[in-house]
Amino acid sequence: MKAKTNLLKRVALFVCAGAALLLMAFTCDDDLDRNYVFYNHSGEMLYLYENYATDSIMPADLTTEPGRTVSIDELQEEHFADINFSDGKKLDLLIFKKSTVDLYGWPTIREQNIYDKRFFISLDSLTQLDYKVKYYGD
Repeated sequence: MKAKTNLLKRVALFVCAGAALLLMAFTCDDDLDRNYVFYNHSGEMLYLYENYATDSIMPADLTTEPGRTVSIDELQEEHFADINFSDGKKLDLLIFKKSTVDLYGWPTIREQNIYDKRFFISLDSLTQLDYKVKYYGD
């Protein structure tokens, strides 16, 4: 009887371990957490606006000024999850040089849809870029 109980315990442990491995193998990874790195090689400070959308955002659509700044030669690591790219969404980055903001000011930038660079990147493209977005000022 004792041998039969030990065997049942071992079988139960084996089944539980197998089920746990299957769950790990088949867990949906649509929401994997990752990071991409934004590199500022432009030679001047930048204002950066980040959004995930199916259509790109224009400066006129911004309700606030971009709050993030990126210093010269700074690397900024940004967190995202694959779910951010669901339903055809892309990473939408609007870049404004400090000199552009100083020259025009935010009200004119919004009114005239002025920006220095836009990146509108799919998850596949971001993967091909090895999760590195580089801006050289052009």
